[in-house]
Amino acid sequence: MGTEVLVFALFAFSLAGLLRILRSVGERGEEIPDVLLAFDAENTAEVRRAAVRQDDLRRRMALVRACEERVYGAEVRVRLLEDGAAGEREPADGGRAAVADPREGARLLAELRRDLAGLDAERDRRIAEIDREAADTLRRRRAAIAAAAPYDRALRAAAWVCLGWLALLVLLPAVL
Repeated sequence: MGTEVLVFALFAFSLAGLLRILRSVGERGEEIPDVLLAFDAENTAEVRRAAVRQDDLRRRMALVRACEERVYGAEVRVRLLEDGAAGEREPADGGRAAVADPREGARLLAELRRDLAGLDAERDRRIAEIDREAADTLRRRRAAIAAAAPYDRALRAAAWVCLGWLALLVLLPAVL
């Protein structure tokens, strides 16, 4: 009778331990596969890159509009406002542009090219920064998963040990 009580007490204690371990494993949640982490980081980076490209395009359009206004003068500004920024950007009367001097035109064109090159450099710098941040985020996530891996392995090992102990306790009364 004493052995049965001891076996029952050990069985109940082991079962409670196993349930606690399983609850702990359940609270940790499922591991996120590395492929999904990389996919999430890449999608986030792509959205940010698209926003940078859209901002770059908006700034380019503003530069070109500003250059057109300087080249054509006030006539194009009035015409753009009347047409809602749609339509032709030539002077309304079909005449020549306000800048007739080839040197002035070349200077304006060089300035526009310089500003566009500056925008290109800034866009590339911002995209490289986004790529670095995405790689850093992915590296941090992988490090967090790697840091938790020994704990997860220990929980799994403890669950197997408890299951083995329970099986032994179930077979022990048959042997005794």
